[in-house]
Amino acid sequence: MNIFNYIIGTSTDFRIQLIRWNNKCREYINTFYSGDIHRIFGTRFGDCVAKVEALAFSGANSSSYRGVTDNSGILQAAAIISIEQIEIEAELKQGIIIKSLTNAPWNVIEQPGQDIIYKRKGAATSLIEGIIGESQSSGFGGIVKVLTIERAKEFYQNIGFRETDYSRELIVTEYTANTVLSEIKQRRQLQPLD
Repeated sequence: MNIFNYIIGTSTDFRIQLIRWNNKCREYINTFYSGDIHRIFGTRFGDCVAKVEALAFSGANSSSYRGVTDNSGILQAAAIISIEQIEIEAELKQGIIIKSLTNAPWNVIEQPGQDIIYKRKGAATSLIEGIIGESQSSGFGGIVKVLTIERAKEFYQNIGFRETDYSRELIVTEYTANTVLSEIKQRRQLQPLD
């Protein structure tokens, strides 16, 4: 797995890279889908396009953004988070909620293209690792919650998120956070760089 730098908040460069992502999404739709946006619906790339738009044009406070960059400073995954009370076993605890999270478009497009040189595996996992670590260092015990679409559930479950009693809600608790982080580190050691 590749090594990434965890970013808290946005800078001008971070915002410019999100706009670049949005432009790449349009370029990929034109190149790989003949400009027909309807052909991306129901695909990982289609999910990415919707989330990139949300990230690039969100009115969220700049301190709500998180991201990871590769060793060249290229933004490879980004999210918007909030710090809120989260219900865990009928008790409210402070934690981080992931509002929107996606990889860079070149990390999810399934057609080979000119941007293959930018592709970096493990970016979204590394971003989640950073968010869990931030939750721990902020005194929230590693508590992180995400509301996800059905297609993305397996990704979060493979990382170590567990379903709650609510539909589409997955969580890492203070009791599972260290295990999740340990398993991510172990996977990183076993996977080659791309």
